Amino acid sequence: MLKEYKAVFGPKPEEKFTVIELETYERAAELMRGGPCKELFKVMGDCTEENGFGSKKCGEHALKVFDCMCSHPDYHHRMLAVMKSIEEHVVKEHGAYVARKQAFRDDALSVRNQAFRDELRRFR
Repeated sequence: MLKEYKAVFGPKPEEKFTVIELETYERAAELMRGGPCKELFKVMGDCTEENGFGSKKCGEHALKVFDCMCSHPDYHHRMLAVMKSIEEHVVKEHGAYVARKQAFRDDALSVRNQAFRDELRRFR
C-alpha cells in the first residue's frame, strides 16, 4: 500500500530519499492544499492537530474530504487510484484472513468430531 502511495507522491527521481514518510505526506498535503477540497482538508488538519491523528472526532471531516475528492476526480485522480489500489489490497487480505480462520475452525471441528467418535466407540 505504501509502495503505491510513494510511487505517486514520493520524492522526485532527482531528489534524495531522506525521511520518506514525511516527504510522501508533504507531497500529498501539497496537492490537497492547492485543490478544490483545500478548505475541508484544512479543517481536517486542524482537527487532527487538536485531537491527534486517527481521532474518532475527526472521522466526519475525513469523510467530507474523501467525498470531495471523489467529486473532483479530474484533480484527485492520482490519489483516488492509490486509494482504489489500497482498497483492493485490503479486500484481498481480508478474504485470505477469513479463509484461514475458517480453515482453522474446520480443522478444530474435525478434531473435535473425531474425538467424539472415538469416545462413542468406547461405549459400544
